[in-house]
Amino acid sequence: MDSTFFGKDGFIWWKGVVENRKDPLFLGRVKVRIFGWHTDDVLEMPTENLPWATPSLPIDNGRNPVGLKEGDWCWGFFLDGAEAQKPVVVGFMPGIDTEPSNPERGYGDMTPDSELEAGKVPRPPEMVPPAEPGEEDENAPKTPGGRFYNTDRLPGTNIAFGVLADQYDPQKYKYDVNKDGAYNQEDAETIIDSSKGKFFTGSVSTTQAAAPISRYPLETRLNEPFTSRLARNEKIESSVLGTKLADLSSGEVAGFEGTSMGEDQSEEPSGFIEPQSPYAAVYPYNHVYESESGHVVEIDDSPGAERLHWYHRSGTFREIHPDGTQVNKVKNTEYNFIYKDFFNYTEGSVNFHANEAFRVKAGAAATVNATAAINLQAGANLNALAKSNINARAKSNLNVAVGDDCLVYVEGGKLHIKVAKDVVIQADGAIQLQSPESVSLMSPVINLQGEGGGEATINLVSSDIRANWLTAHRATTAMPGPPGKPDPATPAGALDNDADKDVKKTPEDSSQKEGFLLPYGTPGDVWKPESDSDGKLVTLSATAGAHVLREAIPTGELESVVIKYQHPDQSVTEWTVVRPVHVPGEIIATGEYKGMFEDGVRHMYRWPKSGKAYPKQCFWINEGGTESLILDGSVRHQCFPPAPFNDKVPMNLRKPNN
Repeated sequence: MDSTFFGKDGFIWWKGVVENRKDPLFLGRVKVRIFGWHTDDVLEMPTENLPWATPSLPIDNGRNPVGLKEGDWCWGFFLDGAEAQKPVVVGFMPGIDTEPSNPERGYGDMTPDSELEAGKVPRPPEMVPPAEPGEEDENAPKTPGGRFYNTDRLPGTNIAFGVLADQYDPQKYKYDVNKDGAYNQEDAETIIDSSKGKFFTGSVSTTQAAAPISRYPLETRLNEPFTSRLARNEKIESSVLGTKLADLSSGEVAGFEGTSMGEDQSEEPSGFIEPQSPYAAVYPYNHVYESESGHVVEIDDSPGAERLHWYHRSGTFREIHPDGTQVNKVKNTEYNFIYKDFFNYTEGSVNFHANEAFRVKAGAAATVNATAAINLQAGANLNALAKSNINARAKSNLNVAVGDDCLVYVEGGKLHIKVAKDVVIQADGAIQLQSPESVSLMSPVINLQGEGGGEATINLVSSDIRANWLTAHRATTAMPGPPGKPDPATPAGALDNDADKDVKKTPEDSSQKEGFLLPYGTPGDVWKPESDSDGKLVTLSATAGAHVLREAIPTGELESVVIKYQHPDQSVTEWTVVRPVHVPGEIIATGEYKGMFEDGVRHMYRWPKSGKAYPKQCFWINEGGTESLILDGSVRHQCFPPAPFNDKVPMNLRKPNN
């Protein structure tokens, strides 16, 4: 062995080509075929027989990666002099490659053909297209053609190269111009055809040819300097800048303003489009790192075009423009998690455009303040739910316009309406006041006027008609009561109506004789709100089958019915009312069958609560075929034989199911 050592005698420089960088010790070593020392015959001197060359890292180690790769030309020296078994790489030499590597001879990229596949070697998107959002296997072979290989799949909101024309209107531009469900050459030609309204200057591309995966130097980079095209400002249309210009996105700014009662002032949403990159690099001021798979970092110091740019091969990027404008684009899902407060201040407007749902959830109170109007527009229902109070106050008018019914339900409380001046209720149809208790109109003067100034017909529906049906200090218009209703001074039961008194008693008539009469169903059907034994609801029916209670839901239709009320003295008063048709809703409760009643004819059902504990109005349904509308669950309801009511108008009962 030569007695010389590094630094004394026999210092030897060398130049060679990297053939392998897969260092088993992960030290960044490479195998270099050195000119003058190694033959180019790979059979005589295989790559695996070359010695490992150790890199001489710069003093700022940790900030720069070891960037040598197969096919790079480098230089260095031998630590062991003429022994030439301990080469050291000092640097690599830039150049312009004119020929591809030949795996049959040395001094080039010796990567086996079996490894030149997507998922095994990193290559730029032109050779290995990025995975589309939603693809699970990123290592799966990609169909040649790049991002736009599938002409039946819309590539993006905007696929135009070039500069937007001054007259560009994002509302008019849609990539699928002919509405055939695909972006194709016909759409592209239509967009750039001046006779059809030219939206863009420059050219439009519908395809992006995919290059086959090659060894280093990449065949698509032959006869070019090794430096990035973005640094040189050459062939920009084939760089990530061209990809970004081919995929400009657009959105809409919401526009709607609500005005006076029953009117809308609607604005067409204005559009906004992704700003193009202000790239205008001047060599050598754009410092570019471009990775093997297509990631790019730019620190551009070009005068007047200073930028910062971080680009992921999928198309996700962040770019800061010379004027400080920042453009962010995420080609898939973005997640942000902040473990304390988040503050966002904007001097101008804040605009969100979501093509699908837009949701906001707060774990505590949510507050929205606006110094001007707050406008809400919904394409379907506008729903608001509060588990406690809803408080709304308008210092001026409150205008509500409803195209169909307006329904207000108050459960378990009162409805209070208080105004400082007049209350005006105007309807093109009937106005109804319905209550199972009393209806009171209290005013020094009550004026009721019928159509044309004549007398008004008043229909009042109440479970207790013995009370004065109208109380006022003074009546200025004659107001006749319901047919058969006694004068307020006449005691209840003094009616001269023998037919109404012709009632048939049943064995259950020992108590609670007053109540509503059911004209349909099986004779002897009884709704007894409080039983003698436990004070809970009991129902009786001669027809076997389950007994259930359902909600009574009013509809928009009206019906004329006769209400019959039996007084304690067995007298019956009836009157006709017009009211909404009710339909059964959800099941409220189900009765428990207790067998035959003591009369041996009717079946008995007991319930977990008293009748007054259920809604005042509900449907008692005997599955044998009857739906009975209960006017007040706390009052007895009883069905008598058809006579003498068979010629009367149906009152509080839907027709039997059978």
